[in-house]
Amino acid sequence: MKRTEIISTLFIACIILLSACGREAPVSAPGDEAYQKHKHEFVYYEVLNNGDEDYPKVDIAYKEKGKLKHIYTNLDYVYEHIIEDETTPFFVKDGKDIHVYRPPYMTFGDDSVKGEVVDKNEVSGNR
Repeated sequence: MKRTEIISTLFIACIILLSACGREAPVSAPGDEAYQKHKHEFVYYEVLNNGDEDYPKVDIAYKEKGKLKHIYTNLDYVYEHIIEDETTPFFVKDGKDIHVYRPPYMTFGDDSVKGEVVDKNEVSGNR
């Protein structure tokens, strides 16, 4: 083999190996025991951006026995699952992993809007 063929073959092999390294295993749902012991209805779920931190943190507020509690964790351990039905949003703590079950942030539909315009003001950029 020529030197260029060897380099090309090594280059292609490196690309194949590196592309396989980036794949993560699919996240499975938490186990039944976690659902029974660690399922909570949450109050809010917020990603905290702090420039001094290496990784984004998450604040999950929930109520337990009438008291407001918080879980702060690394975003790497939070998995979101979108629920389509009218179920109340909740989360399940399964070891380090936290599975958040929530409705989509936005839904699009062809719902018609009825109403009457009562005031129309022009907004200018100069204030």
